[in-house]
Amino acid sequence: MPMNAETARAELIVPVEPRMLGAVTAVVNHAAERAGLLERAQKELAQAAVEACEHALELAAEDKREEPRVHVIVENFSDRIEITLEHHGPADPVAGLDSFVAGGNPGREGVSKALQATGVDRVQYEAKDGLSRTRLVKYVDGKAPQK
Repeated sequence: MPMNAETARAELIVPVEPRMLGAVTAVVNHAAERAGLLERAQKELAQAAVEACEHALELAAEDKREEPRVHVIVENFSDRIEITLEHHGPADPVAGLDSFVAGGNPGREGVSKALQATGVDRVQYEAKDGLSRTRLVKYVDGKAPQK
């Protein structure tokens, strides 16, 4: 069912607990279905989000100041879905644009390859003051910006 002009937003705080990744899958699947993505694209986007979240949790575990967790924000817009993952800890853009395009750090290509296989349209990465943010963007078919 195609989405209306209203946006929707869901936020999760994901601790280092493998069972919680199912919640990420469910929320992303719901957002992708709401946007009208085909079932295969829904599953691929959810898998990309889970793999990026797993990597972010690994990095968050290296930060000894607080309990490791990832803040996941899933937003529907009329033309796209954005999945933002925020965590404290070392900055490593393995799931960011650098690795997505250029292959990233040797030996840590897993997330990048997974993202390339999903058809995620854009990956943005930024780090500031100990907070790393990765954003996965998937455009709704026929609504991607023109080059």
